Amino acid sequence: MDTVIPSPPSLSIPSSPLPPTCTTDDPAALRAEVYACVACDSLPHGIRFTRPSPTAPFFKFPPVIGRQRDAEILFVGINPRLSPSNRALHHQLMADSAAFAALAGNRVAGCPYIGRGGIELHYNAHVSIVEAAFPGRAFEEVAAVTELFHCATKNADGLPARRSPCARLFLERVIALVRPCVIVAAGATVKGYFRSQWGLGPEGLRVRLATKTCRSSRCRTRETGSRRRLNVWRGR
Repeated sequence: MDTVIPSPPSLSIPSSPLPPTCTTDDPAALRAEVYACVACDSLPHGIRFTRPSPTAPFFKFPPVIGRQRDAEILFVGINPRLSPSNRALHHQLMADSAAFAALAGNRVAGCPYIGRGGIELHYNAHVSIVEAAFPGRAFEEVAAVTELFHCATKNADGLPARRSPCARLFLERVIALVRPCVIVAAGATVKGYFRSQWGLGPEGLRVRLATKTCRSSRCRTRETGSRRRLNVWRGR
């Protein structure tokens, strides 16, 4: 997992991460816009987004899961997955805007979606990073998750990340809303997206995570001991 702290040319660092053309969204208004969005209809027919019914929007996740404003860390993935194990959740989300809003707050049926022992194990690496940087803090207290595509697929094969309508319409707005100190690019595809849009930033720039300072080099997470590449820029 690659850590990228984006500093697009339009952003003022360190005083403000807001692009001059972007205003701060209300989280609920942005969530409603994403909920109804059908922009991914413009992608080639071979991209297998699916709908709960022919007239409904695609299955999708909220634009932000976790802390909605002023997060310490924003994780960016490619897109949500649609599988037999979570199909019922996807149907619930698209049938009930309250369930969609609850997931934005990192809750499904009152239980944490992302967290130690949470419902979705895919996010265990995210949780390990948050626990190492902010011991004793719940994921949604300090961190958030977003995606290049908010619409769900069985896998990410064939998704044109650099031409994502979701990223074009919403990613800068999510960054402006969440105002993260650190952005973690989950995988090479997301890292490549940031590289194509904004470059990788100055070598060796420091970023402080709680009491721990990392450079753009290999470091070890406290819990897993695994080696992770950190390409760091400053956020806000």
